[in-house]
Amino acid sequence: SPDLAFKSEQNVSATPQYMQRKDSSESSQLGFSVGVRLVKPFSDNLVLKAGLQYGQINQQFTYRSENEIKTTTVITQRQIIRGPGDTVLVNDTSVLRQIGYRNNTVTNHFRTIDVPVTIGYQFGRDEDDFRVGVNAGVIFNLSSWYQGVVLDKSLATVPIDKASTAVYKSNIGMGLYTSISFMKRLGENSQLFFEPYFRYNLSNITADQAAYTQKFHVGGLSIGLRYNLNRR
Repeated sequence: SPDLAFKSEQNVSATPQYMQRKDSSESSQLGFSVGVRLVKPFSDNLVLKAGLQYGQINQQFTYRSENEIKTTTVITQRQIIRGPGDTVLVNDTSVLRQIGYRNNTVTNHFRTIDVPVTIGYQFGRDEDDFRVGVNAGVIFNLSSWYQGVVLDKSLATVPIDKASTAVYKSNIGMGLYTSISFMKRLGENSQLFFEPYFRYNLSNITADQAAYTQKFHVGGLSIGLRYNLNRR
């Protein structure tokens, strides 16, 4: 599934300058999910789905760092005429300091391992060439980890890695899931499906001590192949 994340956040104790700088440094990029599901039919129309999936949210982080400092000494000379035959030469010395900056771009990765559990209703019959279904359920997060850079309170960039839990949680809890399935029958035991979906996370991804709260909600398009393992 190609995915796009939507960020929502709320300031807790950070300064407005920090939040403005943080938001201007971050932009969403295309992410993805991959996984496997098992489907248990209760009838021709009602099914239970459960599985395991890996998801990755990508975020571009842009910041400016000091690259080069050039110092130039400038000496100027001028004359001051105070009267006939009275001329004074004055030397002025000044220092010109030029600072160069470099724009840096880092891709932050927010990764999750989840168990989705959904109930689906499929219109039509199993023998139809094309079927449409609706699904709703929950997603349980097993593990979360984050890699990249963030801004600290002094507006300096600091790296974060998989083991760090000072900014982001290692488990984001439960989310809600809804989707629409479009299924095309390929053979007696196989179907190709396209499933636009939306995931709404209930919990913040930020740790309790963070100066702000943040959530990611994800929309995507699942594309996959379904195979009947025990067709009768």
